[in-house]
Amino acid sequence: MALLNRLNGFPLLKLGLAIFALSLASVGLQAADDEEQLLSPERVGAIHHGSSLEELQRIFGAERVRDHLVQVGEGFVCRGTRIDFPGGDSLEITWRDEAARRGPDTIAVLGDRWATPEGLRLGSTLQELEAMNGAPFNLSGFGWDYGGTVGTWNDGALTYLAASGPPRLIIRLSPARAAYDRITGDQRAAVTGDGAYVSSAHTDMQTLTPQISQIIADFAAGDCAAFFPE
Repeated sequence: MALLNRLNGFPLLKLGLAIFALSLASVGLQAADDEEQLLSPERVGAIHHGSSLEELQRIFGAERVRDHLVQVGEGFVCRGTRIDFPGGDSLEITWRDEAARRGPDTIAVLGDRWATPEGLRLGSTLQELEAMNGAPFNLSGFGWDYGGTVGTWNDGALTYLAASGPPRLIIRLSPARAAYDRITGDQRAAVTGDGAYVSSAHTDMQTLTPQISQIIADFAAGDCAAFFPE
């Protein structure tokens, strides 16, 4: 009887070990998935300062990685690379070495799958950013190409994102068109223009509730060879 009990226990033991192994695999897959979606000044998912086109094709599949003219502001473009992901998200990369397609210069994040450990992602609101930062922050006025760019986080928790130079995350916010149209001319003037920075705590900024509309990982101090397309 004792021998029979021991034998009968083997299937249960094997089942338990199988469940444990599956649990470990699930944890490992989740950790890998989290890393692929991590956003920081040093990396965007699997892409880092030393990545190359060949490496990206191997990681994401050559069919998802293609040459692309990347908009860099004021109508100028640079020759770069675009990676498309399921669901419509994408990344647009400019290179320090454009000929060899090696060493990302900037990565434009076009989708909300990537997030910082605090939860900052495309679409985060001004109020959510204040909560993550633990303090108000300053951003440029709206109404021009670089409007809504975060200038300083005022020594809050997100200060590490915006160093004086690369690597850093460039964060830009935009108000909804309808909200912008609803405010008065005086209110609009208070949050518009390329002059002084405006505090996120400003009453009119709070009224507009702008959201993150652009995130750019800036890896290097160099500029790509920008040109105006014909």
